Amino acid sequence: MAIEKVRDFFGIRYVIPYTLTSKRPLVVLRAVGEISYENDVEAIELLGGHVDAPHDVEYGQPSPALTGTVREYPHQLFEIMETVTVTENAAEASGSVSSPTNGQGTSIFSASNGISNLTANASLLTSLVFGEYVFVATAAQTLELRINGLEDSFLDMEGQVVATIDCSSAGVVGVDAAGVNLTVVGTAAFTANDTLTSEVRAINTGSTEVLVGTGTAPSNFGVRCIFPRKTDGVLHYIDIFNVSGRGMSWKGVSREFSEFDINWKPVARSSDGAVYQLVRVLGS
Repeated sequence: MAIEKVRDFFGIRYVIPYTLTSKRPLVVLRAVGEISYENDVEAIELLGGHVDAPHDVEYGQPSPALTGTVREYPHQLFEIMETVTVTENAAEASGSVSSPTNGQGTSIFSASNGISNLTANASLLTSLVFGEYVFVATAAQTLELRINGLEDSFLDMEGQVVATIDCSSAGVVGVDAAGVNLTVVGTAAFTANDTLTSEVRAINTGSTEVLVGTGTAPSNFGVRCIFPRKTDGVLHYIDIFNVSGRGMSWKGVSREFSEFDINWKPVARSSDGAVYQLVRVLGS
């Protein structure tokens, strides 16, 4: 029998979590920095007497772990790892300005005396800022705008974008710097430091909202690791049959792509106790 060529993996192409029942892929992870299966098995030694090694060794319960580094954040991964509610929004050619809501106090948003509506200015859509608009009352008929979001030129360290918005007359008041219009009705009588808030999205081709901590709870899944085809035509995949994982981490790094660590726990397949399968196909 001929001596086999040395066999090894080269790179990692995809990591694909899938449902245990239907085998349907949950998400195809492509920006995978590393994936590693480790199986920590404790060696239990029979010790005693004046000898230079154990008399015997047996092994305890295996404790496998599937760890790695991922450099992408698809919403499906949050669904695998966290209790979540996911909302998919269609494209918004005119952006989106949510209905205004009183934050602190109730004097600003009012159907009779105050701000009755907040809308995007159709001619200034490019000025919409992605984030939360916070209108703060500075006097009985005057507001300022602060933004929790992606603004390029704050006026102070507390997120101020527009210092003075005059609401003394009923009608439409333009806030051009932020791409929105306020509708003033009746006679405004704001209480200082009361706030009105609205979530704003700039022109977009779609958006996703992932609410973590409420919604559908995660369950176990399978994971198939797909390796690239080697130059000699050899193909590999490793299928880990049943995996438990909880807790989705994330981070931002200055002037770098973000990455996070996964730490999943393989468990034995209920039907036969199997943990994973390696499949290798030799090139023709």
